[in-house]
Amino acid sequence: MLKSYVFDLDQNIVHTKTPIFFLVKQADGSRKEEKVPNAEFEKKLADPEHFRLHENPDVSLREMRWSGKIIKDVFDAISEKAYGPSREKFKSATIEASPVHIITARGNPMEDFREMHKQFIYEVLTKAEREEMSYNMENHMRCISQHQQILINQYLKNNLYIPCADPETIKLFRRWWKSSHGKKAVAFEKTIKQSISTYEEYYGKPFMKNRHITIGFSDDSKKNTDAITDLIIHKLADKYPHILFYVYNTEQPKLIRKETIQKKSDAQRLF
Repeated sequence: MLKSYVFDLDQNIVHTKTPIFFLVKQADGSRKEEKVPNAEFEKKLADPEHFRLHENPDVSLREMRWSGKIIKDVFDAISEKAYGPSREKFKSATIEASPVHIITARGNPMEDFREMHKQFIYEVLTKAEREEMSYNMENHMRCISQHQQILINQYLKNNLYIPCADPETIKLFRRWWKSSHGKKAVAFEKTIKQSISTYEEYYGKPFMKNRHITIGFSDDSKKNTDAITDLIIHKLADKYPHILFYVYNTEQPKLIRKETIQKKSDAQRLF
């Protein structure tokens, strides 16, 4: 069966240490800016009495904005072996040369994520794993003896990397007034279309007609997995009846919750 994968990045593929700057309530009632690990973002945000973002959220999230930062954050985590619950699946999906998309709340430039994935292929995968990946891409593209670099570049070009707070990305999307998890849901639907388009490019539209595909989404935020699950149940499962959806809530790595959805009439909420 054809496969495609959609991943959140922070605390899902790797445990990054990128701080978020909150205005934290002090004993005298004043507020002082303090760094909070991004792993605690949603928990702190749920307590507005003590933790508030700056009036301009970009000020609070400034370490998740500038060019080059995502690559440093990811490879700092890799050097410390701070692997997230979806890291092995991200790696195996890349070796399979299956479509791999990243949807993140960050605002770093889109191309930085593609470059990060490229460096992951060349610096984290072994030579044998890169050769296996190239072989799988040759099978997808139905070509023989293509240069490895050409195959890898084409693979990366076929993937979507969607940083939901990047100004240039925002210009490309409609309905971007939505909440953070709403933005991820809009982006998720775009990854589905891209995965189908990629496989049509590989095998042709006649081959892909009524062809079954599995698409998995993983995120460490329940709000995000709930938003994706609701979108699948109420729209996507009927729109794409030949897609088997998997949603993974990795909020608790030792107790990853999985929901399988194929069509609306059979869909049941598992978490």
